[in-house]
Amino acid sequence: MGMIEAQQGSVRLFGLDPRKDALEVKRRIGYVSEDQILPEFLTVAEVIRLHRGLFPGWDESMEREIRERFRLSPGTRIHALSRGQARQVALLCAVAHRPELLLLDEPAGGLDPAARREFLETSIRLLNQVGRQSCSPPIT
Repeated sequence: MGMIEAQQGSVRLFGLDPRKDALEVKRRIGYVSEDQILPEFLTVAEVIRLHRGLFPGWDESMEREIRERFRLSPGTRIHALSRGQARQVALLCAVAHRPELLLLDEPAGGLDPAARREFLETSIRLLNQVGRQSCSPPIT
C-alpha cells in the first residue's frame, strides 16, 4: 500500500513502486483494516461519493446491490452507525471499484459473533461474485 517504506530491498506491486506510483497502485487495490476509520461527520452517501470520485472503474450497480444487501441508509452519518455497519461501508468502498487486489486486514476484528459472521459471509459472497482470486492463509 506504500504506507511503510522498506528498510531493505524493494517492493513492487503490479510492477510498480508503491511509494513512487502511489496513486496508480492504490487505484488497483481495495483495502479494509480492523482499525479503519471513516470520516464520522460524513453520511454514507458522502463517503461513497468520495470513493466513487477516486476510482474511475466504480461499479454503481455493485454499489447499489451492496448498499441494499447491508441495508445502509445513504443519509445516515458514519458516527451513527454501529461498528459492524461502518465496516460494511468500508467493504463496499473497497470492492465497488472492482480492484485487482483486495486486502482484508482483520476487517471483522472487534465485531460481535453475529456481526462477524454476517460480515465474513457477505465478503465471501462478494469475492465469489466478482470472481477474484483469494489467498489463504493471509500473507504476513
